[in-house]
Amino acid sequence: MAALARSPSPAGTRTLDASGKVVVAGFWNSHAHLLGPAYRNVGKAPAAKLESTLREQYGQWGFTTVYDLASAPGEAQALVRRIEAGEVTGPRVLSTGVPFFPAGGTPIYVRGHDLGIEGDVAEVVDAEAGRNRAGEQLAQGARGVKLFTGSIVGGSEGVRLMDAAVASAIGKVARDRGQPVFAHATDAGGLVVALQAGADVLAHATPASGPWDAATVQRLVAEGVALVPTLAMFELEIRREQVPEPVVQRLVGNAEAQVAALQAAGGQVLFGTDAGYIEDFDTTRELQLLAAAGLDWRQVLASLTTAPARMFGEADTRGRIARGFAADLVVLGADPEQGVEALADVAYTLRAGELIHRAD
Repeated sequence: MAALARSPSPAGTRTLDASGKVVVAGFWNSHAHLLGPAYRNVGKAPAAKLESTLREQYGQWGFTTVYDLASAPGEAQALVRRIEAGEVTGPRVLSTGVPFFPAGGTPIYVRGHDLGIEGDVAEVVDAEAGRNRAGEQLAQGARGVKLFTGSIVGGSEGVRLMDAAVASAIGKVARDRGQPVFAHATDAGGLVVALQAGADVLAHATPASGPWDAATVQRLVAEGVALVPTLAMFELEIRREQVPEPVVQRLVGNAEAQVAALQAAGGQVLFGTDAGYIEDFDTTRELQLLAAAGLDWRQVLASLTTAPARMFGEADTRGRIARGFAADLVVLGADPEQGVEALADVAYTLRAGELIHRAD
């Protein structure tokens, strides 16, 4: 990668030794979750404990912006307030807050885990209820909505689809306020509902639907729908079901094929891990799987930087290193041109010029 031009620093400026390292723009995690004990009662939690958690889960992997796509009521907003007030040092947090599940369609993997988003808290019974809650959450600071257009409920039903009219009503509230609509589609039926609802971002690939046909890919590109693949999450979760390895490879291969087809057609791929739902915060495997799907190091870096900045309307202030842009920076210990895993080799992470992670 090309070296940055050197310029003198004002007297008294704190400096970091980046000799032999590579400096890139701050990373976005476009699919994460502020879930679990560390994110309960956030308003009163000790600042040092929150900072340690954020550094371990996100700062050490270079994330300067984290998009929370499901959290317990009010917790993400409380964390945002404390970070922005300077009480807690950490990445910038954007959150959709409580997700929208279909009526009677709380996902099977949510039930019984005390995540604060189960049952009546997140299920939406009709379009009016959906519009009302979407308006309330956005008024309270949510930065978009998350729709489970296809929810895994198990049993004979398998996947319950959100009513298309309900999904469209919720999506319209967000779009009217200039906020993105994320969709968890799960399968081909959920993908249809997501497109009907005007989704901006698919929160996951849909490996159960098989490789996407050309018409689906063309529609996603034409409508500007971005994809957060979460390939490593699928690999981990499918293996957890103890299915035969050929099944794991087939399903993950389906997701990789979807990524490859969208990228080749000029679509937008955003990096995201589903961290917080899964407990593996290390980004290495996701980077490897994106490379296996055919993305070169520049395309993977774009999925972490320029692509989300453009997708979420911040291309004029974030995603690149340029004069006047936010000082969100990652200093890598190795050059990603030599191997995409270097994007997980983070020496320093700075958010708005403030150090939020330093490798030991």
